[in-house]
Amino acid sequence: MYYIYKHTSPSGKSYIGQTNNISRRIIEHRSSDKCRAFHNAIQKYGWDSFVTEILATVQTIEESNELETKFITEHNTLTPNGYNLTSGGDNKIISEETRLLISQAKQGAKNPQFGKDPWNKGLTKETSSIIQEKTNRWLENYQPENHPHFNKPRSEETKQKISIGLSGIPKSTEHKQKLSNVNKGKVLSEETKQKMSQSRKGQICPILTCPHCGKLGKGSAMYKWHFDNCRSKLYSVMHTNHYAL
Repeated sequence: MYYIYKHTSPSGKSYIGQTNNISRRIIEHRSSDKCRAFHNAIQKYGWDSFVTEILATVQTIEESNELETKFITEHNTLTPNGYNLTSGGDNKIISEETRLLISQAKQGAKNPQFGKDPWNKGLTKETSSIIQEKTNRWLENYQPENHPHFNKPRSEETKQKISIGLSGIPKSTEHKQKLSNVNKGKVLSEETKQKMSQSRKGQICPILTCPHCGKLGKGSAMYKWHFDNCRSKLYSVMHTNHYAL
């Protein structure tokens, strides 16, 4: 059985994920910084400050992938609005042959954790028992049918209010830099690219005109190569400075 879960911090931001073992996943989130945005939030607010919900339970990994993507979109939990760094749905079943190859590649000194203390060192049986007990309570209390918004789609008016509330919020230079650092060096899978392409289909992209060279174009490429960065503008400035000398 697979669970689609949602963790919400005191700031109102959330993380949505999927797992077939809730208690193990909670331990991983608390100890690993694989999802840096969510891990940093746990360090900031403390795990006990988070509210956990089970959004759905399904039988297959295919259903789990589909619902994870659906809920991340519906709940708007992609960074910077939430803690998810991807659109979800990328959980895969690894073959035994692949598992063996991964195992061999990580054995001995080739393992980055070789010679280091295990991540769960110091976790007592009492602590493990407490985590398991809390997990069992969450599973009992946060079944999908018990959630107040279960099977209640948001109205267009509500969606519009959410959109307006998130629009025009200024971001500091530090915030922009953090967003930039999160995405640097990230390689998107073909599946993710396809999802992004599908989500943008039908959107009207206005045609822009560079005031310096007159070139017409669409999207961010125009701002990257034209307007204030236009070569015609730079050439004009260099030409003027040359004759000024």
